[in-house]
Amino acid sequence: MKCVMLTVFIILAIPALAAPPNEADYPTQYAVITTIKVGSLMIGKFCTMSLRDQSAPSLAFIIQRRGYGGCHVWDSGTVFHGRREKNSIKLLTKDDKGELKVEDWPITGTVALSLPPAQ
Repeated sequence: MKCVMLTVFIILAIPALAAPPNEADYPTQYAVITTIKVGSLMIGKFCTMSLRDQSAPSLAFIIQRRGYGGCHVWDSGTVFHGRREKNSIKLLTKDDKGELKVEDWPITGTVALSLPPAQ
């Protein structure tokens, strides 16, 4: 009986996990300020971006991924929908086929930005 219940649960859970992400779940807009991508065979790749939170323009996040696989950084000025979690930012991006996907970028630092005085 337990085996049947477990099988039914797995069959029902898989389609729910495969559902495409909803843009409404990622309300914050983040603009890319700067990007850096470095790497070598020995140390792997480091992809770093600084993002400005559009709802709090005096705050920027430094996010970084590292590893031996490929990582992609976007051009300055690109705006993403995202959601801040405790130690990471989840960005809603599009893959090569144009379908929405969620990328998890760990936050390595925050920076307080000074805005120019209003004219």
